[in-house]
Amino acid sequence: EKDSIIAMMNEIDSKKLSVFLETFKEVNENFQKLYGYAFEDSAYLELENSKDPFDSGLVIKVKGNGSKDKPQIAPSGGEKSLHLLMLIFAIQMCKPMSYYIFDEIDVSLDKENTKKLSMIIKQLSAKSQMIIVSHNDNMIIAADTAIGVAKSNGESKAFGLEVSELKAREQQAPGQAGSQQQ
Repeated sequence: EKDSIIAMMNEIDSKKLSVFLETFKEVNENFQKLYGYAFEDSAYLELENSKDPFDSGLVIKVKGNGSKDKPQIAPSGGEKSLHLLMLIFAIQMCKPMSYYIFDEIDVSLDKENTKKLSMIIKQLSAKSQMIIVSHNDNMIIAADTAIGVAKSNGESKAFGLEVSELKAREQQAPGQAGSQQQ
């Protein structure tokens, strides 16, 4: 019985390792895609100790336009936040949900990193609905629809704005003005 229990434990450990490595490979591929939406360089995930992945850290390796890894430069706080969000999204992409709700995930990002995050979310929103609470103008401008709440006569009222329609009208307006003058 002892030998059969040990054999079963070894089989479970082997299966656990196999599932972990398959999932890690998928998360890494997803992370690489997401990184490509936001940055010109490429990046990938690497385990610090590939021989013992369950007792290992995770490292983000960035490659320049060439094939060599860039020297490790400490990323800014906003870049760290963006990297972490990409990692979370990469994990979620393995078994995507129909919708996600995020509350002020852009709060620590500057304008440039907010634009990068909005590009990533735009890509993810092709398969899932993304609901994001934000006070950041760049995030709101990148949205398809914005819903706001304002106080009027002592009551809170919600209002919606089709940002994508406004952008389309704005792009058409200069062309229409020029054709009307001719």
